[in-house]
Amino acid sequence: MIIERRKLEYYHNIIALLLIGGGIPTLFSVSLDSRSESNPFNQIILILFTLHAVIYCCRRPKAIFAQVLQPNAVFICFFGYLFASVLWSADSMLTFRRQISFMLSLLFVFYLLHKYDFEHLIEIFYQSLKLILIFTWIAVLFGVGVHHGDGHDGLIKGFSGNKNNLGLFMALGTVLSLVYLKIQHKRIDLVFTLGFLVTLLATGSKTSLACVFIAVFFMTLVYYMTFGRWPWSFSQIKITSKLSKLFVSYFSFIMIICTFVFVLPVVVQMLGRELTFTGRATIWEYALIIFQDFQLFGAGYRSFWIDKLTADFYFYNPYWENDDGMSGIVGNGHSGYMDVMLELGLVGIVFWSVCLFVAIHSVFKYVVNYANGELSVVNYSLAIVFMMLVYNFFETNWLHQRGNLGWLLFLVIVFKVRKAKYDQETSI
Repeated sequence: MIIERRKLEYYHNIIALLLIGGGIPTLFSVSLDSRSESNPFNQIILILFTLHAVIYCCRRPKAIFAQVLQPNAVFICFFGYLFASVLWSADSMLTFRRQISFMLSLLFVFYLLHKYDFEHLIEIFYQSLKLILIFTWIAVLFGVGVHHGDGHDGLIKGFSGNKNNLGLFMALGTVLSLVYLKIQHKRIDLVFTLGFLVTLLATGSKTSLACVFIAVFFMTLVYYMTFGRWPWSFSQIKITSKLSKLFVSYFSFIMIICTFVFVLPVVVQMLGRELTFTGRATIWEYALIIFQDFQLFGAGYRSFWIDKLTADFYFYNPYWENDDGMSGIVGNGHSGYMDVMLELGLVGIVFWSVCLFVAIHSVFKYVVNYANGELSVVNYSLAIVFMMLVYNFFETNWLHQRGNLGWLLFLVIVFKVRKAKYDQETSI
């Protein structure tokens, strides 16, 4: 049977998303110490899969501008600042190569945003995550999907090469499978929910596991914003005021942030531990010392954790040891917000904070004003935005030049929400 062209393109985009966002190094991407260049075979494959998206965007500049760039102007301006960082980067060639890679992943996102509606985009990511789950256990069966001799013995990493990367993929899959289970009530989604959750536990990624609970809480908040009542409430009282819904939503969000910023550190200190339980707070203290030399604009995109600036911390790390007593190698600050500040400076972190506030406000407004009072896969998937906000407190995912799947999904959801909000406002 001949597969119709549209279906074939759909599967093509799932495979491309796996390559670009599934943990495989993208075009021109190199390791921080330059000891292991990207696999040429991967580069060839990625050229073939991204070329279509690049040509697609270049042939439709007006449509891309109207449907992607214009509604998301604040993000595009921030990306412009990111690309300008090559001018003052501590390693301009490294920054330039990684900016090329970042641009390719952005063009692929623009292509997806223009070609598919909201629900189809979420489905593409969901199908990709299911394939990652299947291939993970294939890797485990062949003995290549488990950590050995690196301080994480026995923990599953799949083909992603890192338990934390796989943990995020499994967390995203758990949330999306719960979303589809809630909306469609299919048993297969229950099976995948259990599969994602079991694999997440097998990775030992505590941050990703905690983020699943955060996402479930925000799924509940989405329910409240849609119907004006909590799902577990026995009361018949229903709030219909949009302003009241927004107030409670913002209050809940602020309370979670305050818990992380003020309450959690106090509890951790009472336990005699530091905030991250893994020594990452020491990394931040060390990084801030080096950061004093370029506070305003940063070290340049993806050019902070390099030999020139942090060689002593990269090759010999006396502050953070693995379980086997060996020094740990640090390639990032293990905090998305920290790394944005280190790479793009105080100007960059303020600019990015504005972008995140715009994203949060757009999500709240979308559910309350533009979702037509009905629950859908799209509505519930908005919880992933808040999941990623929390995840980046203790892991680095923002602006990842390899187009990490969590970053791409965050970008797709926020850009689609901004587009819907923009269309609604311009039609009035």
